[in-house]
Amino acid sequence: MKVAITGHTNGIGLGLHNYFVERGHEVLGFSRSNGYTMPEANDRILSQIIDCDLFVNNSEPVHSQIFFLQQLWPLWWDKPKTMIIIGSVLAKLASNHPEFWNAQLEKKLLDFETRKVTYDMKPGRKLAITAIHPSYVKTNLHSEYGIPDADDSVTLSVQQIVDVVDMVLKSPIVIEEIVFRKP
Repeated sequence: MKVAITGHTNGIGLGLHNYFVERGHEVLGFSRSNGYTMPEANDRILSQIIDCDLFVNNSEPVHSQIFFLQQLWPLWWDKPKTMIIIGSVLAKLASNHPEFWNAQLEKKLLDFETRKVTYDMKPGRKLAITAIHPSYVKTNLHSEYGIPDADDSVTLSVQQIVDVVDMVLKSPIVIEEIVFRKP
């Protein structure tokens, strides 16, 4: 299988990159560290994603995630391909904390765009889209957004996110959305 992952050199993206490489898949990774700074490189990245079987939409900034979703949907809707959208539980929460508002708004916009295409029951649709909404996952992006670290008792590991993606890909049915947290 040919897999494309945005944001593949850190956190969730790196965990998923390693997961697919370890299983012998051809993996294309797109991140700042290998010359794909988004949104400037969005069109260049899109041209390489089109021929993939699976796209893990995990990029920062979030408006690049929305761009890839909007561009791939019309090209992939009638093909047996899969798109995994890495969102956040932030898209589902009401927040009284101003430090989360920018990140939350972006994730809510991504969630809205994902639902628009996920629930489109166009005849002949073959594309499977799954939106993954984990609660707090400790990655380096939180410090970039100024989000304080959560207590380890509520923090998910990258491996737990990889395990959820593995479950989604192995499922005989299309799982369109998952919201999950540590117990």
